[in-house]
Amino acid sequence: MDKQIPKIPRRQLPINRNYDEQAKQFWTLYVNEAEQDDKYLTETWKSDMDSTLIFAGLFSAAVTAFIIESYKLLQVDSSDVTNNLLEQILAVQIVGASLNTSAIPLATAVPTPSFKPSASAVIINVLWFLSLSCSLAAALCATLVQQWTRDY
Repeated sequence: MDKQIPKIPRRQLPINRNYDEQAKQFWTLYVNEAEQDDKYLTETWKSDMDSTLIFAGLFSAAVTAFIIESYKLLQVDSSDVTNNLLEQILAVQIVGASLNTSAIPLATAVPTPSFKPSASAVIINVLWFLSLSCSLAAALCATLVQQWTRDY
């Protein structure tokens, strides 16, 4: 036996003609509040990024001054090179004077010592350059955030 499902009459919901007006008021209020919140948020980000850029610029300038001085530790001291050259000239003159000849053998010249910076000088310079790189990367990120907030 087939049982038929009885049809239940649909209840009619009361039509609220005022619904569209209430929704419009709600969404207008929401949009206004969201715009105010977004404006406050972007202004806060802009001021934070301005401070970050100022700090990164000053920090980079200070680190650069230290790099200029510590980078000299990685190079041969010019006074040592000058002293070595003077020793070579003196050795050549002594050999030439003892042989009483105009032909001066260059094999008797003092060999130039090879230069190798100390491990601490290398480590210090690596850390200075990493510090400068991080500071410049932070400035780049702050600039990108500022550009993004202008478009936001």
